[in-house]
Amino acid sequence: MTEQQLPTAEMTVEEYVALGRMPYQKILGVQWSMPDMEVVKKSLQIMNISELKNRQMQELSGGEKQLCAIARMMVQDTPIVLLDEPMSNLDIVNQLEIVSKIKQLRAMGKIVLCVVHDLNIAFGMADVVAIMKKGKLLACEAPQNEQLKQALNEAMDTEMNFFDINKGVYSIIVPRKWNEIF
Repeated sequence: MTEQQLPTAEMTVEEYVALGRMPYQKILGVQWSMPDMEVVKKSLQIMNISELKNRQMQELSGGEKQLCAIARMMVQDTPIVLLDEPMSNLDIVNQLEIVSKIKQLRAMGKIVLCVVHDLNIAFGMADVVAIMKKGKLLACEAPQNEQLKQALNEAMDTEMNFFDINKGVYSIIVPRKWNEIF
């Protein structure tokens, strides 16, 4: 699982990512085995951050830290991946990089549960989108489902416009109020 607040502790990227192997360690003392470090190395490669392995975590940009957090989560080698706002506070280029890595995880056979507030990203990358309002599940459907779109209108207390940009597979979502404000 990745978290919204990433660490600023003094440790290298490699040390931070290796922390994901903690569940495989003995209770007393941490001694990374060669197989542990191979898993860390592979994760750094998949995330395209091998060149960062000796850098200090506190020196990294927000996007780099997010990639490190996903790499740390990957070394846990779980079938289900939980991501909490993995794209928060990132520019569009880094958001797309994170989406690309999430798709890579899915291609590796992982089940990915991801909390995001950006509707365009959610509808663009998910097989299933869950819409909630005040802790209540309003709908859980494929992004193209009309019931899901109605639930989104209810959740946002406004009508949303869906602009098809990829033959019904992906829409750009804009609140109708956009026209009133701009």
